[in-house]
Amino acid sequence: MCTHSSADTEAIGAALAPLLRASDVVLLMGELGSGKTVLTRGIARALGSNDPVTSPTFTIMRHHSTDTLTLIHMDAYRLNGPREVEDLGLFELLDEGVVAVIEWGDIVIEGIGPDHLDLRFHRADDEWADDDERTVDVVLSGSRWSADSDAVRAALAPWSVTPC
Repeated sequence: MCTHSSADTEAIGAALAPLLRASDVVLLMGELGSGKTVLTRGIARALGSNDPVTSPTFTIMRHHSTDTLTLIHMDAYRLNGPREVEDLGLFELLDEGVVAVIEWGDIVIEGIGPDHLDLRFHRADDEWADDDERTVDVVLSGSRWSADSDAVRAALAPWSVTPC
């Protein structure tokens, strides 16, 4: 799938938000500045949060109250692996029904469990491409996301037909 602007990336987050349920995990992967926080902002806004959504690189975890759920926005960049996610109490929070969006999810993917939605951001390789142009690969992991694959495909259809 392709995005051509930060507004596109935020809209993808907004399109995915209605599909999120208590205890869901969304892993975001991609280089610095690839759109991970922007997508999270789209999710938070669509869920009804008015909180500012900024990268939690130094705080590691931020809580955003929404109309229906609590959204945990985590940045795993400074973590040393899956064990530190456990030490931060993420699994207890998931048991309580939060939705977790984790930037740099590739660092902690091994310890997350089988069910997660992965979005992998790649900047366009073309030197003439717009700086905001990205491809986003979506991977549905586990039975939770496999069961909703048609809904995910439908939600992301507007960006799946536009070539980068």
